[in-house]
Amino acid sequence: MGEVLKRQLAPRRQTVEALGLETASAQLKQVVTNRISQLFAVDSERVEGKDPFVVRFLGERITYVGRTETERKPYQYRLVLRFVERTQQNPYGLVVSSVEQNDIAREP
Repeated sequence: MGEVLKRQLAPRRQTVEALGLETASAQLKQVVTNRISQLFAVDSERVEGKDPFVVRFLGERITYVGRTETERKPYQYRLVLRFVERTQQNPYGLVVSSVEQNDIAREP
């Protein structure tokens, strides 16, 4: 366990772009300035794999400016989870290793 902890806590050099901080900062400014928010309502979920553990969520992404709904789109999220050692803080032993998000084409 000590080696796993050392690897996870070891400092890593990462760029602002790699961390997505520029995009997040721009989005945060837009949220504060224009009072923009989003809600994702899940319609269904599907487990696609066990090793790695892959889950796909289908639903609608709804965008609001203030209290006005401005956009409603079919959307999907795909999460890839990996198993790690269980701890008191993480009793399930799962960590998200990647997230994909995509618009879903509407049926004509």
